[in-house]
Amino acid sequence: MPERVKLSGGTYFGYDTIISDFVELQGKDLAGNKLSLTLGLQVVLRGDSVTGYVPGGFSDGTKGRIVGFRDGGGDASDNIVQVESGGRKGWVKPSNIR
Repeated sequence: MPERVKLSGGTYFGYDTIISDFVELQGKDLAGNKLSLTLGLQVVLRGDSVTGYVPGGFSDGTKGRIVGFRDGGGDASDNIVQVESGGRKGWVKPSNIR
């Protein structure tokens, strides 16, 4: 069972809880298709439809690997995913993953 751990310092856009031992997240991409995201999964990041912006300092089309999850405290659409690519780690929404 995943454990929610409050961070003792700092938040990321209001996110202050790490989901430890969490290995899978159900989400939706920008088109509304269901996603099953797991630790270690290789992903391609996509920007939003207006500006192509991808959070976490990544660019549209960046290939990376899921290394963590953070709980937004609300419903599943509030959760965010930590991705690593080329030594850089950043947080993105499930909708930024294809």
